[in-house]
Amino acid sequence: MGHIGFYKPVIVMIVLQFASAALYIANRASLLEGINPKVFVFYRQAVATLVLAPAAYFTRSETTRCRIGWKSFWLIFLAAFIGITIGQMLFLEGLYLASSSAGNAISNLVPAITFVAASIVGYEPINIRSLQTMAKIFGTFVCVTSAIAMALIKGSKLLNAHLPSSNSLLLNSTEIDNLWLLGCLCFFGNTCSSSFWLIMQIMIVRT
Repeated sequence: MGHIGFYKPVIVMIVLQFASAALYIANRASLLEGINPKVFVFYRQAVATLVLAPAAYFTRSETTRCRIGWKSFWLIFLAAFIGITIGQMLFLEGLYLASSSAGNAISNLVPAITFVAASIVGYEPINIRSLQTMAKIFGTFVCVTSAIAMALIKGSKLLNAHLPSSNSLLLNSTEIDNLWLLGCLCFFGNTCSSSFWLIMQIMIVRT
C-alpha cells in the first residue's frame, strides 16, 4: 500500500495525459461534425461559469472580504480574454486545420515558453551554475525541438475527413496548401496565450 501511495502522483499524471488525449480527439470530432468554434467556446465558458460560480460562492469564508480594485479587475480581464478565450479560439482553429496529435505535442511547449517569458520579465531567476537552471534550459530545448519536428513532419490524420470551410475562423476555403503548418502556428499561438495566462497569475496574486 505504501508503494502505491508513492506512485500516486505518477498515476494521476498518466491518467490526465490519457484524458487530455481523449479531449483533443473529441474536440476535433466535434469540429468535423460541423460545430462552430465560436459556439463551442461560448458553451464551454458558460458551462464552466454555471459549475464554478455556485461552488465559489458557497465555499467562501464569512470572515473574508475580497475587494478587487480597477488594476486587479483589468489584469483578470486580460488574463481571461487573452489566456483563455483567444487561446481556446486558436486551439480549436489549429485542431481544425491540423490534427489532435499535433495539438497534444505542441501543447508541451507551454512550460518552455513560460520559462523563457518569465526569465525575460524577471520572475524566473537564471543561474548558469545551478543544476535546476541547466535542467530547465535542457527541457526547453527538448520541447522546442520536438514541437518543430511535429510541425514539419505531417503524418496521416486519425480523423481524416473533409473540412467544412464555413467553420474556419481564418479561411474561407480549405482548398489551399500548408493547412497543416497554419494549424501548427495556431497551436503555437495557443501555447503563447497559455504561457501569458500563467505569468499573469503572478501579477494578479501580487496586486
